Amino acid sequence: MALASLSSFSAAFGTFETANFEKYGAHQWLLWCIYVSLTLTLSLVMLNMIIALMGDTYTQVMAIQKEERIHAKCRIIHENEFIFSRFKFFKNFRYIIIASVDKLDDDTITV
Repeated sequence: MALASLSSFSAAFGTFETANFEKYGAHQWLLWCIYVSLTLTLSLVMLNMIIALMGDTYTQVMAIQKEERIHAKCRIIHENEFIFSRFKFFKNFRYIIIASVDKLDDDTITV
């Protein structure tokens, strides 16, 4: 049992050594059954872990998607602000226009 467990664990990392199974003679089929079942189980567990990590990352990215889109638009405005001078454009106005982000109850963002 221990030999099959260690062999399936090392198989998960790319080392397929089953040469020692032959010296057990009559119980060789039991070692092969345990080896195959543990290898498949370990592969499924590792695949499940990868899927869980990808799902968690996707959830985090989607949670900040709207804020990042607005942030990117603000960066573009800030980078191109030299084209239209605020002081020249608003010099005859009495008030300054301020744009702010409001968050509503249903998680939509309006500007």
